Parts: sequence; structure tokens; C-alpha cells
Amino acid sequence: MAAERALGKSGRHRLFKAAFFAAVLLPSMAVMAVSVARLHQRLTERTLERRAVIAELAGRTAQGRFEGVVELGRSLAGRVAFGEHVAAGRWDDAAQILARVPADFPYVERLFLTDAQGTLMADRPQLPGVVGQNFSERDWYRGVSAAWKPYVSEVYQRAAEPRLHVVAVAVPIRAAETEAVAGILVLQIRLDTLLSWIGGVPVGEGGGIYMTDRRGALMAHPDLGKEGELVDFSGVPTVRDAIAGTTGVSVTRNEIEESERVSATWRSPAFGFVVVAYEPASAAFASRDRETRNLLALCGLLLALELVLALVLWSLIRALFAMREKERAFLESIGDGVIAVDRGWRVILWNRAASRMTGWAASEAMGKPFREHVRFIRESDRKENLAFIEEAMLFGEVRPMVNSTVLVARDGREVPISDSAAPLFDEDGNVSGVIIIFRDATREKEEAMLRTDFAYASHQLRTPVNKALWSIEVVMDALKDKEARTTLETAYHAVRDVQKLSTRLVDVSQIDQKQIVPAYEEVSVATLIDDAIAAAHEHGKPRKAKIHASAVREDLKVDTDPRLLGVALRELIDNAVLYGSESGVEIAVQPEKLDLVIQVMDRGIGISDEQKPLIFTKFFRGQNVPQDAYGAGLGLFIARSYVRLLGGKIWFESKLGLGTTFTISVPRVRGMKE
Repeated sequence: MAAERALGKSGRHRLFKAAFFAAVLLPSMAVMAVSVARLHQRLTERTLERRAVIAELAGRTAQGRFEGVVELGRSLAGRVAFGEHVAAGRWDDAAQILARVPADFPYVERLFLTDAQGTLMADRPQLPGVVGQNFSERDWYRGVSAAWKPYVSEVYQRAAEPRLHVVAVAVPIRAAETEAVAGILVLQIRLDTLLSWIGGVPVGEGGGIYMTDRRGALMAHPDLGKEGELVDFSGVPTVRDAIAGTTGVSVTRNEIEESERVSATWRSPAFGFVVVAYEPASAAFASRDRETRNLLALCGLLLALELVLALVLWSLIRALFAMREKERAFLESIGDGVIAVDRGWRVILWNRAASRMTGWAASEAMGKPFREHVRFIRESDRKENLAFIEEAMLFGEVRPMVNSTVLVARDGREVPISDSAAPLFDEDGNVSGVIIIFRDATREKEEAMLRTDFAYASHQLRTPVNKALWSIEVVMDALKDKEARTTLETAYHAVRDVQKLSTRLVDVSQIDQKQIVPAYEEVSVATLIDDAIAAAHEHGKPRKAKIHASAVREDLKVDTDPRLLGVALRELIDNAVLYGSESGVEIAVQPEKLDLVIQVMDRGIGISDEQKPLIFTKFFRGQNVPQDAYGAGLGLFIARSYVRLLGGKIWFESKLGLGTTFTISVPRVRGMKE
């Protein structure tokens, strides 16, 4: 069964781990995938748009050049003398006027004149065998004669030698007076000229631009020859679509080269020719692919970093869960009852000790009203005691329980309790609830009663001890026998030690029960030192101790409780006398700006390092204390307690065998603590 539970827990752990990493990584992976896809699409669209712009730029460049040739033809045909020669049939005279056109306009390879029926009448430069031929079957004639407007022809092979492939721009020539068509001016343009028009447009590595006429015959192509058969591209899908009126950008496969290419088409609205800009897809999309790879690499790096962060976060979560388990175990192991309530007084925390003391299980109390399961009452009037919880919630401060509070358990038992309630704060600093800590105070109550009895007994011990001292003093004064007197003196000092012990026990009891309240007054420091030395001299006589104090100004005052500070000084001096050497005790007073510093130094046995942490505890005596040194180990505890009550500090420095220096620092003015 244990193995099955372990396997089940392990399986749940793996499932939770997988769900955690999926929840952390999958959204990022999805966002990255969408981002890469969008970038890829955007760059693809940008690449295609750029190719479309290139095709349009080349097309509009060619269209602009053709428009320039048309304007040149109109300008030439519109000359008055030229028109008169044509109308009068003086063809050679008219041709002579145009003789310098090929030289002045190099893109015009040749020009000639025909009558209105298409018969060639004159040409420049002159070529043999063409004058008198009728070319009415040519596309340029059909185009210009359709509406007697300038016309850019399809590609054709001219009749004259050499048989070049050309494009003609035909412009009608009208008689000046009648506006009737008297003839036609034809300007021929070689195809390599067209190629130069569009060849300057940058395409990209491995790409190119070509033109076809409105039928699909090549007008310009990087690989097109000057002579030979015309090349028909009307079957090429991009050209066919453009001729049909569908232009744009497409990615097609070149079966010959077994590769893909990006082709953009543009069709001239004025002249009908088609421009195609093409480039291998690998070159066209190189920038896109590079940026996509860079983004993928960046996404991979970010995903790796996210995976690392997820692993760190998983470790932190595991550590947090482990910490929560430890906190829960710690909470459950606390011997005090711990209950937390929200602002509505509903239980939000309940530990095992609370269940043990109240008799209610955590499952029965969680989420339920506090007062249904917990009853705190005062012993004095048997009324419910919730004021300390209400005040903690209202004022946002720790509030202790009143004395003599009892918890009424589920079975009716009454358990004396004590402790406090502390506020819980939310992230905005507002009180969100209260945590109540309570413990079984039965033993404390019994110990308090014992301390009270102990203090009473110590106090009562003073009376017979004082009587015994008085009686011994009377006998000593009357006794003449020196030997008997010496014996009585020993008994006297022993009883004096018992008197001092009883006094110290009463002081310790008052300290433990916090019954001492300082009574401040302004006192002379010199008087404090003198009184402490005088009280210690009698105790120092048997050890022949010398006590020396540095000079103190008579006007040096301190605002303190003279009894408490005096007792602390006497205890330090007594301690120095008991454990010092015959070289004596030195007292130094150093007034500072805010504090009064008093040092008590001896050159005695010193304190070992391992015993230094215990020096101020009750009933502690060092292992190297001389056998004849009387003491119960309470003096230093009393001295430290009184100094702390006065808002001061006490510390010491000691070296074994070399002596000890105790230092007291108390505020010179009441309430001024460091």
C-alpha cells in the first residue's frame, strides 16, 4: 500500500510537472510560431510588392520612352513645310527634311514615309528595294489607320536588309489646309534599344526584365538576338495572364531549370505591351529567409531562456511547496494554539495545538465563525474576553490578553491561557485579519504562585535574620574573650551573608514579576560613587580589598533612580572585591554627551571565554572562583536588570588570570536611550 501511494504521488508529481511546463512554454511557443508566420508572410508580401514595383517601374520607363517617340513623330509630322511637301507628293523633299533625325535621335534606327494607303514613298537612311512596296498588311498600318492616331506597333521583322526585329511608331501626316491624311511617318526602333530602356532597372541577383508586345512576341529580352525568328511568349502563363488583363506577382516553377522564380507583370494601358520582371525565388526571398531564420534563432534562444526560467521557477515552486510543507509542519509542531481569522471573524488558520486545547478539529473549524468554536472568558467576571482581538483588528497593533483568561474547551474544561493577538496586513497595508496565539498557562500560573510564596518567604526571613544579627552584635560588644569574640565575628558575617542573600532573593523575585518601577530624581554622581564604596568597604574588609575611585566633579549630575543605580554599582564593586586581588578595585567615571559611563576594574582571576555568555544568568558562579569567596550568583543578574530598567547598558571585558572590567552606561537625562 505504501508503494502504491508512493507511485501515485510520483505520477501526480510528473503530471503536475508536465502541466506546469506546458502552461509556461506552450503559450510562448504559440506566440513565437504566430510571430514567425506573420513575419514570413509580411516579408513575402513585401518581396512580392517590391517585384511588382520593379515591373511597373520598368514598364512606365518604357512607356515614357514610347511617349517621347510619339511626341517626336507628332512634332516632325506637324512641320508646315514638311506637310506641304507630303501633300504635294514631293516625298524626297519631305524625306530630306527628316534626314538628320536618326543622327539626332539615336533611338530612331530608321524612318520612312508612306502614302495614305501604306505604300513606302521615301526612307532615311535609304535602303534598296523598299520604295514602292505597299505595307498595308503591317500591324503599324492597321493600327494607325484605324483611327488615324499615333500607334506603337507589334514586333515585326523589317523587309529591308539586314532583316532586323523592330517596333514601329506610326504617326499620320495631315494636309495643312484640309486636315486630310496625306501620308504616314513611320519611326523604327530596334529591339536592343528597347532593352536598354528597361535594362537599367535593378532586379536582383540572377533576375532580369523582358517585354512582349500585345500578342506575346518578345520585344526585349537579355538573351534575344537581333535577327532570326520572332520568339513567341504568349504561352508563358504570366504573359498570357497579362495579355488577358490579369497582372500582378506570382511564384512559378521553371521546369527546365527545376527551380522556382518570382515573376511580376505590368501591362501598358497606352500601348498594350507587357513588362515581366523575374528573379529566382531563392534570391528574391533570400532576405526574407534570412530574417526568418534570425527570428527563429532568436525565438529559439528566448525559448531556451524561458525553459531555463521555467526550470528555475519550477525549482522555486518546489522549494515554496517544500517551505509551505515545512511551515505547515512547523505550525503543527508549535505547542501554542494558533488561530487566524479574517475581517469577518471566520477561521482561516487552525493548528494542531488549537485542536488539542479547544477539542475542535481543524476540518470542523476552518471557514466557520470563530465564536462558534472558541470561547475566551475572564475568570474575574466570567464574561467573554474578545477585546484584545477587536483592538488588534481595529488599531493594527499587537494586543495582549488580560490576566486570568481561561479557554472553555468543547467538553467544558477550562484551561488558563495567556498570550496575544496580532494584526494581519494585506499588500496595501490594511488589516485583513488577526492571528491569535494562546498557550496553556496552567504551569505559569502555578509558578507565579510559587514565586509569590518564595518572595513572601524571603521577605519573612529578613526579620529573624535581623534579630540574630542584633543579638550577635550585643553579645560581641559585651564579650571580653578574644577567642570567643573571633568565633562570634565569623558567625556574624555568615548571618550577614544570609541577610544579603535574602535581600537579593526578594530583589530577584520583584524583577521576575516586573514589580519594580524606577523613581527618577537628579542626584550627584560623586554621592552615588561614595555611597557605593562605603557600602562595599565593610564587605571588603575580610579580603583586605582597597577601593579607589577617580575624581568626580561635584557638579556632575544624573537623572536616574539612585537606589537602582546604587545597587547595581554595589553589586559590581562587591563582585570585584570577591574575585579581585589584593591590589584592589578601581572605579572610573566618564561623562559623555548623552550618557554617564562608569567602569569597575579589578586585577583578579578573570573569566574564561566559554563561561562569558553565562556571566549574567541567575545563580551562575565560575569554575575558578576561590573556595572562600561567598556568593549565590545573583549580583550580576540584579545589576544588569536594574541598568536595563534605567534604559542603560552593561558589558564587560575579561582575560583569564588578568582581571575583569565591567562598564555601565546610563542616560544622563531620563528616557534618552541609545
